[in-house]
Amino acid sequence: MQYTWLLVTLGASFGSVAHAQDRLFVLDTSPVSMPDLVELDPVSATPINLLPVTGHEALFGGLAIDGAGDLYSIDGYNDALSDRTFRIDAATGAGTVVGDTNSNWNFRSVAVNPVDDGLYGWRDNELFRIDKVTGAAISIASVGPAMNLDQGTAFAISTAGVGYVTDIGGNSLFSVDIATGAATFLGDLNTGSSWFNDLDFDGAGVLWGVHNGGGIYRITLSPATATMTFSTPTYTGIAFERGDIGTTYCIPAVANSTGAAAQVRGTGSVVVASNSLTLEADHLPVFSFSFFITSRTTGFAANPGGSQGNLCLGGAIGRFVGPGQVQNSGLAGEVELDLDLTALPTPNGLVAAAPGETWSFQAWYRDSSPSGPTSNFTNGFTVTLQ
Repeated sequence: MQYTWLLVTLGASFGSVAHAQDRLFVLDTSPVSMPDLVELDPVSATPINLLPVTGHEALFGGLAIDGAGDLYSIDGYNDALSDRTFRIDAATGAGTVVGDTNSNWNFRSVAVNPVDDGLYGWRDNELFRIDKVTGAAISIASVGPAMNLDQGTAFAISTAGVGYVTDIGGNSLFSVDIATGAATFLGDLNTGSSWFNDLDFDGAGVLWGVHNGGGIYRITLSPATATMTFSTPTYTGIAFERGDIGTTYCIPAVANSTGAAAQVRGTGSVVVASNSLTLEADHLPVFSFSFFITSRTTGFAANPGGSQGNLCLGGAIGRFVGPGQVQNSGLAGEVELDLDLTALPTPNGLVAAAPGETWSFQAWYRDSSPSGPTSNFTNGFTVTLQ
């Protein structure tokens, strides 16, 4: 197939491209009997690789990727016969039929829940949980009639485990409780007479959609809006293999008593409204007490207060020492903390983070040395919120 990609220039608008540390896959099913798996540069949407998908009957759309890096879709013609859960190798394009879904799919979209790595499917106005071993699709609920929900065409699940679906009429956007199927109308996206073929969240927690009229759109949840960021051919599936968010610095940290340098990273979403950013620290000494610290300013101070590590924050430094925030690393030598972005600590009390702010973090932990007990620090992690 011959492709032409055009980047729509949006000036210096913040967040106008996908998360640069992700891998972005799209599905081109024109024709449905000869689909291609295309990897795009997440910043420019230009092609990196194109792989013909094999082993299928017909792929009409829907694409999702799980934590193991396996891609999923629904295989089968829109006829009276039952369709199949279909797995695609991201490295080769080789497809494998997982098993029968036990139903025929019209509009079809699949999504992986980042909370438990479970596979879900959306068909018209019905939500399913799909078994990744047998391929069977178990109905959770028939969704609707909810306000303005005509017929769902595209579905995604956020890092917080909340579903989002667009419908065929007015491209209305809804949030969905994936446990019950309860849908809440968020607004009309108003992208013309056509509809979205598929949705997915990138590693920064931003929702993206591929449109049946062509183009890749950036979708905001509140207020519900859709902006075409890349002018592309019509794709019928989109999936982000999410990379770590933010940036690490002060690398490597000073090695601790295990001989390794402890590390901190961030996962989840940088979108303030989603409030689902998590800090993780590993390679800590076993059974070591620790807590995270934060500041809007980076800095550097070697061996503060006699520590054998380096402080990589500056300015007004807050400590996560509230209930449950001082943690023990246990046998795994790891701790993690789900941040409440409405209550970040500063020396003057808790403050709410705002889009556009940059916050930096470290973990401060107990360590030992030949001369006796001491403390140490991880590397630094910094993230700009949206």
